[in-house]
Amino acid sequence: MDWSDHKIDTGSYQANTSPWVVEHLSKPKDGLSSRQLFGVLGLLALCLCINVAPERSESLLAGLQHCAKHEDIPNPALHRRGRAQSDRYEEGSPDVYIYNATVWTGAKNGTETLYNSSVLLSKGLVKAINPKTDKVSGVVQKVNAMGAWVTPGIVDMHSHAGQVTFPIFAATNSLVSHNNIIMPFSQAIDSFNTHDLALRLVTSGGTTTSMILPGSSSAMGGEAWAMKFRNTTANSPTSMLIEPPFEISQQGQYQRTKSWRNAKHALGENISKTWKEIGGTREDTIYYIRKAYSSAVDKRDAQDAWCRVASKVSTRQSRYLRWPFGRGSSGTAAKDLGDYPKSSLEEELLVDVLRGKVRIHVHAYESTDFDALMRISNEFRFPIASIQHAHEAWTSVETLKRFYGGPPAIAMFATSAPYKHEAYRHSLFAPIILAEQGIPVIFKSDHPPAVDSRYLLAEAALGHHFGLATNLAMMSVTSEPAKAIGLDHRVGYLLPGYDADVVIWQSHPLTLGATPAQVYVDGIPQLEAPALVSRPAIDQETPPSADYSQQIKAAKISHHGDVDLNPTWIEQSLTFSNVSSYISRRNGALHEDVFDEGRIIVENGAIVCAGDCEGHMTMREVNLMGGAISPGLTLYGTSMGLIEINEEPSTTDHDQSPLSLTPPTGSVDRAANAAVFGGKESLISLRAGITNAITPPLSSNIFKGYSMYISVPAPNRLHPGAMIEKEVAYHVSVGHAPVYPVSPTGLQISAQIQAIHTLLLSEDREGGTPLEKTFRKIAEGEITLVVFVSSADQMATLIDMKKEVEETYSSTMKMVFDSALEGHLIASEIAAAKIGVITRERGNPVTWDDYRALPGAPLSEDTNISALRKAGVIVGIGMTGSRASTSNLRYYLAYSITDATDNASKLDALALASTNIEKILGVPAPTDTWVATEYGGLLDIGQSRVVAVARGDGTVAGL
Repeated sequence: MDWSDHKIDTGSYQANTSPWVVEHLSKPKDGLSSRQLFGVLGLLALCLCINVAPERSESLLAGLQHCAKHEDIPNPALHRRGRAQSDRYEEGSPDVYIYNATVWTGAKNGTETLYNSSVLLSKGLVKAINPKTDKVSGVVQKVNAMGAWVTPGIVDMHSHAGQVTFPIFAATNSLVSHNNIIMPFSQAIDSFNTHDLALRLVTSGGTTTSMILPGSSSAMGGEAWAMKFRNTTANSPTSMLIEPPFEISQQGQYQRTKSWRNAKHALGENISKTWKEIGGTREDTIYYIRKAYSSAVDKRDAQDAWCRVASKVSTRQSRYLRWPFGRGSSGTAAKDLGDYPKSSLEEELLVDVLRGKVRIHVHAYESTDFDALMRISNEFRFPIASIQHAHEAWTSVETLKRFYGGPPAIAMFATSAPYKHEAYRHSLFAPIILAEQGIPVIFKSDHPPAVDSRYLLAEAALGHHFGLATNLAMMSVTSEPAKAIGLDHRVGYLLPGYDADVVIWQSHPLTLGATPAQVYVDGIPQLEAPALVSRPAIDQETPPSADYSQQIKAAKISHHGDVDLNPTWIEQSLTFSNVSSYISRRNGALHEDVFDEGRIIVENGAIVCAGDCEGHMTMREVNLMGGAISPGLTLYGTSMGLIEINEEPSTTDHDQSPLSLTPPTGSVDRAANAAVFGGKESLISLRAGITNAITPPLSSNIFKGYSMYISVPAPNRLHPGAMIEKEVAYHVSVGHAPVYPVSPTGLQISAQIQAIHTLLLSEDREGGTPLEKTFRKIAEGEITLVVFVSSADQMATLIDMKKEVEETYSSTMKMVFDSALEGHLIASEIAAAKIGVITRERGNPVTWDDYRALPGAPLSEDTNISALRKAGVIVGIGMTGSRASTSNLRYYLAYSITDATDNASKLDALALASTNIEKILGVPAPTDTWVATEYGGLLDIGQSRVVAVARGDGTVAGL
């Protein structure tokens, strides 16, 4: 029989027609002769007698198996229903019974909280909530939560842990591939390194599930994989996977599972910069994406057409019974049909996308990108699971709602911006604006270098502070990301049948510095002898959000996202009423006065009365509602005053210096020469209580130059009090990666230190270079030398060098260690050398020089700050680099209390970014720069909000 009439015609494919609906055979055109009729009847009778069915070719059968899978849409919830044991259960793991707990289950849209309740974990699953007594009689481990909050583990849907390791090694940095602009065939798991120190750190913060995404340098980066970082006996990436889309069967077959696939696409600047040689514009990126999907459409249609014809062939063969002594002509049809048109390695993921089997996550920032992505999703008819970063999503709600299949979830940072043009229009109020429009809100880490996944919950706490409802804030790091990656049937909730990924918190999860007391992954505890920090009883209560209603209203009506951040009023004199706390400088230290309903009187920008101030009258009165007046914070170490948009050279004092041990011609750079004022980051920082900044020059060299001391609210450098000091200290760097965080410089450590040593001990000569003259003054104790250094061994060498210089010149050399993450190892020696330290709160072992950084609670009793403070070292806090979220400084100060067990006070924390910085660098206290907060102090989260700032020029600005 000739099947030429049934050739594959991809052009006639109908999307809504099942590709393997069996069609009835058409009636033969010509009748049969008598001889033919009797022959057919005889053959039929014989076949019926011997009951022999026709054979179908192996190629046809194999192809039909592929066809049967076309509409096999992932349904892991159905597949996992009724589990008695987790597929990740470790034999011998004891049951765990947690009782006397406050349980947030995630159910009822995140509003269900069960008080005085219990949770039973068994065989890697949540066995029961409030089980009957007889169900727990044989439980081995019983844990009294003592009323603490218990939640499902945190889910981070955007992480690069294991790809960019702690510490960073050239051999393990596998995040960015330049193989192709279109790489759907790439798989993030192939570069995952199980020796990453971050895996333990991330888990200790309560993050129990992480999706490892490819990088964003290609328009299609490849496949993402969900993992749990619990140690496994296999110590392999595969053993850490949760519900992978492919698995190796007991028979050794690599096969598809019932689970979702996840994949990464990217739009915008990253791709444009990486692929400049082939165009590098947004149009080019969209073209390559559409081209790839067009090819995938052709392959899908060819497969569907083959399946339609193969279905007919199979049906016909099943109806015609064969003569037992020969095959007849039935095999010819299958042979003519050819093999099933399998997808190539480059095509197969995209064909699965078109068949609805892949959840797509797109790196995109701007409204332009969202619009292009919306058109792609409708053109090729597939939904987008999430948009990552999405800094302008809050301005593009209408576009988001037009996506095929409904709006994607928006996975964002709480505060990180404006580090590049795409991120410039980020809003702190984006989460609440999106949530009010029904757009799912997710916080993610992009670990590293953006947000440390260990502290992902802090992003939710900040989102809540800026207005996101409690239930949505909790869901933003649990059930919402779990849903976006197709795992909400087993993680993201604390309910019976879900994975036993559970966190017991030392305080309410949305309080500042919330830290786990214990973390369970698959029912197995992850913290050995956790360090517990005493928290006040109020920290067990749900914190309120601050009142930003006016700012949110202003953001909503800003069509292009350009919100006016300038002060709402400026006064010289005013009164603050209902003040509970006034913290001021006295003899170089901080002192607090506490009132029931105190009053603060301000005249010409200066506080002239605090407490009982009867008889003073001013035109403006501001009720702080039990709030506080605190010293303005000094921001140290970032690019404040030098950069507006980090990755836009036209807006920065861009570092163009060639890498060398000494500056060419022995010149001395000054940050003050490039100072800029009134930028967006400055205005945002004011709202975080930052009134001053000490900024070193931007340089990747060992010798950097003089830092400057500026007033953040000043509109320009000629404004009174704008430039407090033009030359604060001279800065150098020592280490394998002196500019943090970058790849190693290649300059020998010994050569770096020798270059500094040579300059310090060089003979004074006429005609010396500016650099030589500067270092002579440093050696004689006239100028402070700040050394960016992290390694304890390098710091010890510098201490030894300092002693030699002081003996040579009979001087007291003023040296400061910047960063010093391993300083705790030689804290006593640093104190004895009278060296101040400006370190980083929550420092990580990012480079080899930081390898021994202290993690803090719950992994260690001390942090670097507390260990140095105990040894008598004067300690300050700085932030590093041009991507730092400067508005988080106030929270980092609070973390210095919550991350260690040394019972540091509020004044100790505030001193880290005020009086201690002044003592360490020998700079004067700024004049009349203080901050007014309502509903609490500067270190509180909850309702506390900065409402006014004294600008140091005789005026106070309302915010």
